[in-house]
Amino acid sequence: MSEFKFVEKKSNLKISFERIAFIFFIFFIISLLFSAKILFLSYNDLPEQKIINKKENFRSSIIDREGDILAKSVRITNLGIDPKLVVDKKKTIIIFKIIIS
Repeated sequence: MSEFKFVEKKSNLKISFERIAFIFFIFFIISLLFSAKILFLSYNDLPEQKIINKKENFRSSIIDREGDILAKSVRITNLGIDPKLVVDKKKTIIIFKIIIS
């Protein structure tokens, strides 16, 4: 029978304890910074309504050589509704139909 021989391979790479401790310390500091940022952002109260500033600089229409309008800029208004605050769904739908049309 053949005998099993275990040969331990030693690499020539020598890493000192100080180097490992330094790398660990750097990763530890980075993780602390990210944790602090997450905690800071989680404790900030988000505003319920975002105020959107009107932009006065308005892009003009895109016209081809013959004067036909290819693209026209239009002003839009975004509406939003919080479903938790709706009391009467049918009345709300009717009001939105009146506003949109």
